[in-house]
Formats: sequence, C-alpha cells, structure tokens
Amino acid sequence: MQFQRPAEVISNDHRVLTNVEIVYFEEEKNYLYTLIPRSLNGSPVSFSTEQVYNLVYTSYQNIHFFKVSFKDLAQYKGKPVYDFQVLEYKCVDNLRKEERKNVEYQAVVSDFNQIGFVTILDISYSGLKIETDYEITSEFIEVFFDEENIPRRAMGRITWEKHDIQKDLYYYGVELRYR
Repeated sequence: MQFQRPAEVISNDHRVLTNVEIVYFEEEKNYLYTLIPRSLNGSPVSFSTEQVYNLVYTSYQNIHFFKVSFKDLAQYKGKPVYDFQVLEYKCVDNLRKEERKNVEYQAVVSDFNQIGFVTILDISYSGLKIETDYEITSEFIEVFFDEENIPRRAMGRITWEKHDIQKDLYYYGVELRYR
C-alpha cells in the first residue's frame, strides 16, 4: 500500500517520541517505510533496533496501529527511508470520526468531588484520553489545560475507564460537551 500519511511514533509508556510520514506499507511482507524524521535542530531522529515502538495514524474513518521494530536505513523511489518490521497491525473504526492528536498536556481536572492533575494523552475536537494516578469518581468532569499556549476549558462525560494495575495508573475516555 503506497501512501503518504502523517503518523506518530509512541513509546510503550504512551509518550509521543516523534512524528513520521509513512510512505509505503507492505502488509503481506510485514514491512513499512517512513521518511526519516528530523529533530528540532535538523538531525535525523534515531531508533534502536532493540526496542519495539507503536506507530499510529488516524483518518476520519479508521485508526491504524502498528507495533514495529526498526530494521535499517533503506531507499524507496530514490529517497532514503527508515525500514521498520511490522510485528503487529490493527485497523479499527475511528468512533469519534475525526482526527486525533497524541499529546502530553498537563491539565487540572475537577470532578466536583476533588481537584487533581492529569495528563491528556489524546485529543480531538470531541474527546480526550487522560491518564492519572488517582481514581475519578464522578461521571462528569471539567478540564483546564493549555493547548499550544492557548488556555482551554472543557466539560465532558467519562465514557470508559481502565486501571493499569502494574503501573497503578488510571486511563479515562472523555466525551467533550463543551470545548
């Protein structure tokens, strides 16, 4: 499958490492090419061959998840690219039907019983995915955060939750009612 799609490389602890452009994906042979991402100073972003990464890109219809390991530097249509081995690939419907952006925004949340800090991991026009080290007890919350140096306030309803016992962290999906 040939295309040029922006994607995010995410570590196993859900942190965005860099953005890449996927230029080719061969599902049957389990490899994927990306343009070589650059750091802020212009140098190539490097990947370890010993580590597994998550590569995610979203469209309005689907979210594509790749579990990949870096193989080598390669060439595609005369351009240098990174060659990743695809260990696992999943494509799911984008329930929000809009593009999501993986972020790491610190935020303050009020659930009308308590006030605490959370990290926003994923944001779209109508929803958020948040991470916190405490349990949120209310169905409705208010979130205060900065989005690219613009103060934001959002009210929403928690639609799903997951407790990671090993990390002792809570993850919540929030449907925004007002942003």
